[in-house]
Amino acid sequence: MQELVQTYDAIVIGCGLAGLFASLRLQQAGFKVLLLDRRDSPGGLCGTTIIDGYEFVIACNDFGRGMEEDIEELNIPVTFKSKKTRIHYNNEDYFSPFERKTILKFISHPIAFSKFIWKLKNNKPKQVEDYYLGAVVDKLAQDRTLNDLLKLPSYMMGLPPQDFLLEAVEYDSFYGYGYLDPRTPDGGPQVLVDTLVNTFINRGGTLALNTECRDIQKAAQGHKVITNRGKVYSRYVISSQPRLDKYYPDYKPGMKLSKFCIAVANDLPFPEDIHTMIYYPPGISDWYEKLDRGELASEFGFHIFKSDLPEKSDHYTMNIYFYLPRDLDRPTPEVIEEVENYIFGKLETLVPGLNQSLKYKKFISPEEFSQIHQGLSSRVTPVVMTHDFQKPDNYDPETDIYYIGNSVYPPGDHAGASLLSAKTVANLIKIDWQKNNQVVQQKQLTTIN
Repeated sequence: MQELVQTYDAIVIGCGLAGLFASLRLQQAGFKVLLLDRRDSPGGLCGTTIIDGYEFVIACNDFGRGMEEDIEELNIPVTFKSKKTRIHYNNEDYFSPFERKTILKFISHPIAFSKFIWKLKNNKPKQVEDYYLGAVVDKLAQDRTLNDLLKLPSYMMGLPPQDFLLEAVEYDSFYGYGYLDPRTPDGGPQVLVDTLVNTFINRGGTLALNTECRDIQKAAQGHKVITNRGKVYSRYVISSQPRLDKYYPDYKPGMKLSKFCIAVANDLPFPEDIHTMIYYPPGISDWYEKLDRGELASEFGFHIFKSDLPEKSDHYTMNIYFYLPRDLDRPTPEVIEEVENYIFGKLETLVPGLNQSLKYKKFISPEEFSQIHQGLSSRVTPVVMTHDFQKPDNYDPETDIYYIGNSVYPPGDHAGASLLSAKTVANLIKIDWQKNNQVVQQKQLTTIN
């Protein structure tokens, strides 16, 4: 454990991806940075964990092109692979990035598809429902396949189509997240986190794990941060604590993921150019809304990916993600059995021979996920955004604290948005630092004159 000195230029609270990237960006600008986290391991939802002797990815597994660009800006020695996502829908396969077959399906209904694109670019809602993907698609696309494929972004973000803002379809391109061209780090997410941490420490940063922030108080030259290891001071404080107090009191939280962690024999074929496979049954509005109401659906979507980890001699691991009915954090054995039979029956369509190759299988409920990962949540989307609300700013002038993560600007609920929040805050702090230095220099000149 690194020793804490008393004073830093900036203290970053929370060592997830947003905290790591904010720290590295400030460090690159010459700041002396302390990065602390209450947990005993860095990375937040990004990394791996050992369960019964097998290594599994925690949550974050693929990223947008934007992360690769951030890595290059910071000169971090991490490389990425570009892999596709396969969407299995109604006995047909579609791919992202879009291939010829997927594009042809869109343009086979030119009028409906053109109206949808126009609506994306020129939406002027006359009623509340026109702000949301589900209602807009239902009005424009009568063909069932086109209707469901246009609603796919809502599944990717863990929201029923009627809750997914239409404008959110444009976030990926507008903010440069790049998830339509996904990337996976060589060696997997733990290698990514380890490299970020080692780079931060090697460049002079201080990492303090098992260090809980208990209070932040204003001090003469910035802030006093009180932790379980003592008091530390800094001019700037950056927190990854969600700003949920700035949301509507009756906000709707997103749904929590459940998962199966499985290990399979090494000789089970899995396409090298594919990272994620999605089983996407028809009628997403029906089955997702049923789950959202707290009811178990007879059919529902799920996705599986092969862990991009160093090869083992006899096996590799995979995660299978899906949503149980809302608020069902600890399902009964009967529900688990029903869900398991459904998923592993459908998996043979995606990965033939998987059931015969199984060496290990474990169900992880939302409750168990939080227990394993020291209080972290499996929600993809912390808060379901509404058309009349914008995320809080990254800076709170009352407390003089900066905020990062998915509860604040920019829009989006994934690693790409977290990284952009980190970049935004780092830039705000650098501007403030420069202004303060100019004021000091002017005072010194005035004194001399």
